[in-house]
Amino acid sequence: MYTYRAPLRDIRFVVQELLHIEDHYRGFGREELNQELLEGILEEGARFAETVLAPTNRVGDEHGLRFEDGKVFTPPGFKEAYERYCQDGWITMTADPDWGGQGLPAGFALAFGEMQCSGNMANSGSSRVCVSMRKTSAVPSASSAASRRTSSGTILSYRGL
Repeated sequence: MYTYRAPLRDIRFVVQELLHIEDHYRGFGREELNQELLEGILEEGARFAETVLAPTNRVGDEHGLRFEDGKVFTPPGFKEAYERYCQDGWITMTADPDWGGQGLPAGFALAFGEMQCSGNMANSGSSRVCVSMRKTSAVPSASSAASRRTSSGTILSYRGL
């Protein structure tokens, strides 16, 4: 069975010693984006990748996608993993707070993204995740205020995909 252990020591080294991520965001006046917050993201992200995504690797390889009657069916556990991704708030990391997002910069999401892809590339790199993340970036800048209010509930929800 495939097991995945997030390389937290290596990721911490990169974000703390090489990128000095806390100093970087402090320079933009974002004091709330500190080491403590990043550490929470790393710990929870590692737990999600290891316990939710990684277990779907084998079943994904064994079952694959199916296309029947114009519908795509994912392997067992993929939908549930994606629902958990949404419910745990990972989908809202970089989304605008006015839309229910967390407003974190992409640099904070990058470390989680590495663990997400390593946990299960097929599940984490799915078009649903990519489309959702792009919608949370594109719609606010390319739509009217009324349209944004109408759409916000579905964009940051797996039910809207």
